Amino acid sequence: MKRIVVSCAPAGTGRGSNLGMNTVDYAMHNIVQQSGLSDKVELYRPWPSYVPDKNGNFPEYFPRDIFPMKFNYSYAQVGGENKKDALIYWGDFQHGKDYHLQSSKRLGSILSMQGIKETAENCLDLTRKYFLLQDNFEEKSLPFKIGIYGGTLFQNNIKDYLQKSYIENLKWLYNSAAFVKVRDVYSANMVNYLRDNYENNYLGVDAALLNKKEELLALPKLSPQEFESYQGAIGIYFGRSTKSFPTQSTVRFINELSMKMNTNIVNIPWGYFSSGLFSFSMGRFSEFLIRNYTTFKNVEFTPGDILEGMSQLQLIITDTYHVVINAIVLGIPAICIYEPSPLDLRNANMGYAQSWRDKRVLFYLANNLSDYLVASTSITDKKYRALKVNHILSILQEQNHNIAAYQNLLKTAQLHREKIGSFLNSI
Repeated sequence: MKRIVVSCAPAGTGRGSNLGMNTVDYAMHNIVQQSGLSDKVELYRPWPSYVPDKNGNFPEYFPRDIFPMKFNYSYAQVGGENKKDALIYWGDFQHGKDYHLQSSKRLGSILSMQGIKETAENCLDLTRKYFLLQDNFEEKSLPFKIGIYGGTLFQNNIKDYLQKSYIENLKWLYNSAAFVKVRDVYSANMVNYLRDNYENNYLGVDAALLNKKEELLALPKLSPQEFESYQGAIGIYFGRSTKSFPTQSTVRFINELSMKMNTNIVNIPWGYFSSGLFSFSMGRFSEFLIRNYTTFKNVEFTPGDILEGMSQLQLIITDTYHVVINAIVLGIPAICIYEPSPLDLRNANMGYAQSWRDKRVLFYLANNLSDYLVASTSITDKKYRALKVNHILSILQEQNHNIAAYQNLLKTAQLHREKIGSFLNSI
C-alpha cells in the first residue's frame, strides 16, 4: 500500500494550539476524506500542540480543543527516514530561514518540558532535517515524491538568500517537488527564481481557504447558546499586534461603525486555545467599547462554537490573518487593522524590521480587498476616520458587496482542492 506523509506546520508552543493553523490542517483532512485516502495518508507535526508539564498537567482547556484530524509527531525526519512514497509540505512558513531558527528554539523548549536537554545546535539541525530534508540534500538522494502547497517565503530577506548552504538546499527542494503552489504573490515570484522557471504560475491560496463553509460548521460544539448574541453583531479580535496596539483611535473606529450600523459588539475568543488566560483581545480598551455585549463567564466551548458564532456576525474587525481567512470561507466581510511600523525588531506578521512585508497587506492587495484594509495610523485623524467608516458602510449596504472578491478566492480554492486530490490519487 502507498504511504503518503503530510508535513503540517507546528501549531502551538506545547502549551496551547493555534486555531488558524488547525483550520489549515483541517483542510487537508477534508481532502483526504473526500478522496478516500485515509488509509494511505498520515499527518505529521514536528511536536504536539499540547505537552504536559513536568508534573504531567495539561492546560485546563486542552480536552475542548476538538478537531477530527490525528497527528503523528517526529522531532527529526518527517515520517521516519525514507520509508514513504510521497511527502507533502502543507501550509505556512516551513521553508523560511528564520522560521527554522525560531522553530528550533521552540523545539528545545518543548523537549525541556519533557525533561530532555538538547543543545541549540542539535535542535537547529533537527529542524533543518525536518523542514528542508537536509540529509537527503547532502546525499543527493530522494526516493519519494515531494509536493508543496500553501507555503510562504515572505519573511526571508536578501541576506537569507545570500547564505549558500540555505539557498542551495532550498533550490534543490523546490526543484525536486512535483507539485508547488504557495500562498502569496511574493513567494510565488521567489519560486520562479528558485526553479529558474518564469513561465509557470506558482500562486496558490492559503490552505485554510480550501475548507468549505459546511465543513467548518460541522466541527463539534459544546455551548452554541453562548454565541446567540453574535447574530448580526460586529465581532472583534486583536491578537497579532504589539503591546502598543490597539489604540484609542481603534476603539473610536469600532464604536463609530457600531453606532452607524446600530448593532452590538462581541468579542471573538480566537486566541482562547493558545494561552492559559481567557483574553478579549482589547486589553484596557475593552471598557470603552460602548456596545460590548460579550458575557463569557467560565464557559466551556470548542473551536466549532467559535466558528459557528463567527458565521452569525454581520462584520468582523481584526488584526489576525487567519481570522480573515476563515471569515472569507464563512462569507463574512472582514476588516483588517494593521500597524504599518510596529515598534519591535521582529514581528509575526512582517518578519524583520529591516525588510517588512506584511502578510495581511500582501493578501488584501492581491485579492482586491483593500477597501477593508485599515492602517492603524490612518484612523487617528477624525476626518479620515469618518471617511473610512462611511466608505465601508457604503460597501456593506450593497447586497453583493463581497461576492466578487470572495468568489474569486473560493473558486480558485476549490479548483486547487480538486488538483490536490488528483495529485494524491496519482501517487
